[in-house]
Amino acid sequence: EENFKKQRDELNQQITDLKRLQQTTFEELATSRRINRPCNDATHEFDGTNLIPCRESGSAATLSREIRNDMKNSLNPEISTQITISEKKTKIVYNCVRVGVGVLVKDPENPRKVFAGIRRGSHGAGSLALPGGHLEMGEEWETCAKREVLEETGLVITNVKFLHVTNDVMLSEGKHYVTVFMQSDCFGCPRNLEPDKCEGWSSYSWEDLQNGLKSGGTNSSGMLLFGPLKRLVMDNPARLHEFLK
Repeated sequence: EENFKKQRDELNQQITDLKRLQQTTFEELATSRRINRPCNDATHEFDGTNLIPCRESGSAATLSREIRNDMKNSLNPEISTQITISEKKTKIVYNCVRVGVGVLVKDPENPRKVFAGIRRGSHGAGSLALPGGHLEMGEEWETCAKREVLEETGLVITNVKFLHVTNDVMLSEGKHYVTVFMQSDCFGCPRNLEPDKCEGWSSYSWEDLQNGLKSGGTNSSGMLLFGPLKRLVMDNPARLHEFLK
């Protein structure tokens, strides 16, 4: 247990140091380009954090592009950075592929159905999705699946196994995920433990989800399928049919 705590603390410190390095690098680059680098309406300039009044003329696009290129050259090449400038603030978006875990939890009252809910308060809001979330550093897929389902539904899942993986590029959201789908059994009914993230849980058959795909990405009730779930339905893996038979 002591070794685990030590490794965890060291990992947390490494993450903190990396974030500090990235922020420091950005601030230095932005500040170095502050002088005489005005925005596109010729009334503001970038001060490293915000746009402030200025007397010069020029293009914010040029500033954004130059800082972005410098960031790409100075940071880990696996991490690309997008910086956009508006009149009120500068938005920094780190574009990197993330790993998500989606879990097909079989409804114990109807083994041909799985639990899903409508997303709320995040990308894909208003669409139907499986329980799941982000894979944490050093975490096993099975552990992530159990943790996320417990946090979101209160269910303790069993017989957790790998089912499928999808490559989910969400251009409209500016996100790219690799989603690992796990299959599992459970006892009891799900509770909505994160109402700020989900409208509630119901069970759906695979036919319900396939009918949604045929109707343009919505299910029979007119609800959109979340991107990774939609991709899973499109792939229609044979292993899933074995799971739900």
